[in-house]
Amino acid sequence: MENERAKVGWNIVEDNTGEYGKANVDDVKKNFPVLGKWEVEFGFGEIWSRPQLDMKQRELITLAALTVLGDAQRALDHHIRGALKVGLTPAEISEVMLHCVGYIGFPRAMNALYIMKDVFDELGVELPKD
Repeated sequence: MENERAKVGWNIVEDNTGEYGKANVDDVKKNFPVLGKWEVEFGFGEIWSRPQLDMKQRELITLAALTVLGDAQRALDHHIRGALKVGLTPAEISEVMLHCVGYIGFPRAMNALYIMKDVFDELGVELPKD
């Protein structure tokens, strides 16, 4: 039986990323059950459910953190989709990554921007021009 944190976490996954996010989490749960449980219960059920920030703010912070890491392609792909779903514009998503250049360097920022481009291409979203 699912606990309350799991229910809250799963609702956030559904609301933020829809079918894509649910399939992604289900894949993690299938292959790495403990990690999948932690992702839903702790990651989304505890951290993402806190009331101090809204979902747009959380996605902006997450995009910046994943851009800085430079090697979290799968998670960045997932959160770009989530950012669009919660209402961030393509320009806002791009700007987060561009803003990071001065702190992390061109290679990591370019990596993030190309992941963003691939997601946008797949979804038919136009790249920001400036």
